[in-house]
Amino acid sequence: MVVGALGCSDKTLRDEVFETYPLEPGWQWSYGRTLDVELLGSNAAVITLVDSAQVVTRGEEALGDDVAFVLASTFFTIDGLTFGQQFFQQTANQLLQVPGPGEGNHTSVLPKPGVSPKPSGWNLLSQNQVGESSRVIFRYPLIRGNRWVAQESPELVLREVVGRERIHVPAGEFDTIRIRTEVFGAVDFVYEDWVGSEGLVRREASFVLEDFLYRGNPLPERIVEIVQLTSFRPPSS
Repeated sequence: MVVGALGCSDKTLRDEVFETYPLEPGWQWSYGRTLDVELLGSNAAVITLVDSAQVVTRGEEALGDDVAFVLASTFFTIDGLTFGQQFFQQTANQLLQVPGPGEGNHTSVLPKPGVSPKPSGWNLLSQNQVGESSRVIFRYPLIRGNRWVAQESPELVLREVVGRERIHVPAGEFDTIRIRTEVFGAVDFVYEDWVGSEGLVRREASFVLEDFLYRGNPLPERIVEIVQLTSFRPPSS
């Protein structure tokens, strides 16, 4: 899939080293998401679904004997408003996503087999289930070739820094780091994130569901998801 890159190489952007994600209280982001659902086979058709989200950083919250940064999200979908939150711990070496109080999983973007996919709560820094343990979202510094195991259960998640790109999205032009994620589980798929000092700028994901049911009959489908930053506001100085 073609991205709105302006052709800047790693050499052009090599002086900037990404070593922290903006989680200070007061950050605000708005995102737009497009889901293209392509029914394969004799009943070929493409269904496009559009939704959006607003995300804010709420600061730190106590988690037992520890604390975590909280990202609170509001999702505007065809089913109405939904809400979600994610919990993160950041050190000099990594960004961890941790289970929140009383919950072991976060909303998955993948529709269940046999259910028509709909826009719903979707995670901004990670896309599939988190499970009972923490997930390594980033391993710092984010430089080309850096590869790590983000999660081992319930799905194996591998992440790798592909390189640096300057891209254009509705919110403007950004110098970003491109990260490729491979997920091996009930449905294997790959997605890519473009992350900058302003946060997540763009995501692209593509996967095929083999056991989707159409009028009672199995019908494979391909889903392409694109998330783009539409606006953002850093904390007030």
